[in-house]
Amino acid sequence: MMPPLSTRRLFLQPLVLQDVVAIREITSDPIFIQASHHCLMPTSDNQLLRWAIEQQKQHQNGKGCCYAIRDIKGKALIGLVTLQSKAEHVELSYWLSSPYWRQGLMTEAVSCVLNEWLRTYPQIPVHSNTNINNLASVALLRKIGMQMVNAEDKNETRAFILVG
Repeated sequence: MMPPLSTRRLFLQPLVLQDVVAIREITSDPIFIQASHHCLMPTSDNQLLRWAIEQQKQHQNGKGCCYAIRDIKGKALIGLVTLQSKAEHVELSYWLSSPYWRQGLMTEAVSCVLNEWLRTYPQIPVHSNTNINNLASVALLRKIGMQMVNAEDKNETRAFILVG
């Protein structure tokens, strides 16, 4: 199981069920919804609770991880970073509450989680998908060393892999 982590500005702690209320509040924000470019989000409180329980299980058994991103000052949940177990890899996903955008916080959080993951599980490849119109997400993935693998696709989703 991956431990709690921290950076200069953030606490990264495994998701707890009490975080579901804050997650629902953030993911219901119209600005967040518009920017998420058709990301699959739980649509009911029951789905969100089931998702959170599944994330906790993956984190506990080492098949993935789900970190609540907390502001180091107020300790409020401001986003998530997850690595979800897939067949032969883990899928990186992340989101951040809109008041915290454009401060480099997500790059800080994702880099911290990935560094710990790769130190612990260097043999498991990391993949991610993003909407090509989400320029901030594309930039973040490139900044952390991921490369686009389906640049010529006609759809709006692009796959990225972490290149060692």
